[in-house]
Amino acid sequence: FLQEHPFFQDTNPSLRERLAPQLVKRSDGGSSEEILKQGHEPAGSMDYLFLTAPDVNAKVEVLFDGKTIATLGGSSIFGQEVVFGVTKKFMFGIRVPAGAAGALWVIPRSVIQSLLQRDTYRLDVAVLRERAHSSAVALLHSWFLQPTTNIRLRLFENAARDFKTALVEASELSVYAEGASIQHRNEFQESCFCVFRGEASASIDGRSVARLSQAPTMCSWAAWWG
Repeated sequence: FLQEHPFFQDTNPSLRERLAPQLVKRSDGGSSEEILKQGHEPAGSMDYLFLTAPDVNAKVEVLFDGKTIATLGGSSIFGQEVVFGVTKKFMFGIRVPAGAAGALWVIPRSVIQSLLQRDTYRLDVAVLRERAHSSAVALLHSWFLQPTTNIRLRLFENAARDFKTALVEASELSVYAEGASIQHRNEFQESCFCVFRGEASASIDGRSVARLSQAPTMCSWAAWWG
């Protein structure tokens, strides 16, 4: 089913042909299991790309901060944000219900990354990385717009929920790995940005001049830049 999986749609056919034999059905542990843990780096049983076939009936839970934010079924993919280099640690936890672990198929991360280092698949790297980023951002954006989700923006801490929801709706979410650049000096920018989670550092000529964070010890403006 890898040939038709929507995540790999329009990629080089030879890439899919090389990955297909590496696709293995995951053994079923028999009980509910968290196969990926939020905030962990890939290792051991988590060092894979996880996929579901189009006809799978099982529902896989996506966890964020210990809460289920989405339930996905057939033609889904998990762990892509790490496998394709968007982040170094898993953004979400993934839990499968009892008896459903066998609904998952896996490809070792090392196999995928080895193939993507070839010049033949240079264009596919960009496509798959963008899809990995977009799918992760879409999950977060959808979750933050739920009526029960706490939208934490210290600058607008006392603002009405409707205002904060409208602000999130109008915002474009992006995810950055540790060490990645958000904006370069003298780069034209039409909008400001807010460090919603984690922290960033502003620097000039390699010297840090500001720390961007929503930490309680920082002022409410500290997470904003531009």
